[in-house]
Amino acid sequence: NDITLDRADLELVTAAIAGHGRTSLDFEQRVLRFANAEICCRAHVNVACIDPQRMRAVRIPDNVMNAIETETRDGL
Repeated sequence: NDITLDRADLELVTAAIAGHGRTSLDFEQRVLRFANAEICCRAHVNVACIDPQRMRAVRIPDNVMNAIETETRDGL
């Protein structure tokens, strides 16, 4: 079923890291209604780091994880 929302209905769209492993990150996303902060929809997305030649999961580079951890800790 499709959900139809007027632009005035939307207050906030969020995305947060819900967890991570050596090769992937889990994101939790939400769309909240303006009038009452009701959650209109929610998504859990898993993003993996893939070697383009072998098409297999590989470890997330340390510099990427460090940047994510810094931004998450600092609230950016």
